[in-house]
Amino acid sequence: MAVEIIQWFQPHLLKRFEKETIEALHGDYTIQDILFMWRTGQLRGVAALVDSDVAGYALYTIVEYPRKRRLRVHVLAGRHFDLWGQAMLEYLKQQSQALGLDGVECVARKGFSRIAKGAKELSFLIWEVKWELEQAEL
Repeated sequence: MAVEIIQWFQPHLLKRFEKETIEALHGDYTIQDILFMWRTGQLRGVAALVDSDVAGYALYTIVEYPRKRRLRVHVLAGRHFDLWGQAMLEYLKQQSQALGLDGVECVARKGFSRIAKGAKELSFLIWEVKWELEQAEL
């Protein structure tokens, strides 16, 4: 089994991995938001090939803080992560280093650091409060 990570993304991957993509977005974005961000150059894409077939992808951007710059993974989705996940994470780490960044960050479900060998879980969201804003009556 050959695994290859390439700097490539096409919008049809959002549909091909729709369930996985929606799950990865955690409700923070819609697929339309991600598509807009990619089309306007705000996101870069990377695909994972397993035996020449696309098994997953990552979409990322560069974020700047007052003292650090990092590669932020917004979407990491696909199937059979166990086959290509480690290669993807290593590729993103190398990409971050090549761009002179301070590291890689992503939002993932609790426990992801167990899967991502070498990753350090810095923090996690304990709970999230959601509410609906009431529309003002006209």
